[in-house]
Amino acid sequence: REARGLWFDPPTATGMVGLRGMLDPEGAAIVKAAIDPLAAPNPTTDEHGRTTTADDRSPARRRLEALLTIIQRGVAAADGVPTTDKAKVVVLIDLPTLTGNLDDPGPGPGPGTGSTLTGEVLSPETVRRMACDAQVIPVVLGGDSEPLDLGRARRLFTRGQRLALTLRDRGCTYPGCTVPATWCDAHHAVHWARGGPTTLTNAALLCPRHHTHVHDHDLTATITTTGVTWDT
Repeated sequence: REARGLWFDPPTATGMVGLRGMLDPEGAAIVKAAIDPLAAPNPTTDEHGRTTTADDRSPARRRLEALLTIIQRGVAAADGVPTTDKAKVVVLIDLPTLTGNLDDPGPGPGPGTGSTLTGEVLSPETVRRMACDAQVIPVVLGGDSEPLDLGRARRLFTRGQRLALTLRDRGCTYPGCTVPATWCDAHHAVHWARGGPTTLTNAALLCPRHHTHVHDHDLTATITTTGVTWDT
């Protein structure tokens, strides 16, 4: 994560600005999942569904325009509450690893890891943090990894709970942080995979940076109806 970066080149003579970035596997998975659905070719069709004009944009242009669309939608969200789910990143990880039982790492892509459908390898801590404020769909696999049963998606925090957290915490609850609530994640103080309930007294808002820090260091917090105190 220390190598993450975003750079803007000086404008060219025609006013164009170069954009360069470096992402870790988690960041790449999030960006790809958000951009890919909007970056597909979009040809013009007639009333019968026949293509009349092909989409002549290059893949690079489609991806960049998809990114701009996502940003424009995000900053226009009403009332400070996200209007859509986060970018959907499919992560495959076995249950013992997700719940923290590293003595039984299971048949994943490596000892104690998760993987995305696009090939990024993620640590258990990263997957647990991503799952704090996401939909989780349990899948039961057979011996040859064939899907045997697919559960229903579970929304870990409802819109109402998220709004209540915003009113209570006002922003990132980590000491000294001033990131506003609209840029924060909803974190389970006791992780849901370890039996933690999805309630306001087990929830705290954290900015992405401190959300990562809390998971990496397995920090705990005291949560009341009026606020959060981190045991740092």
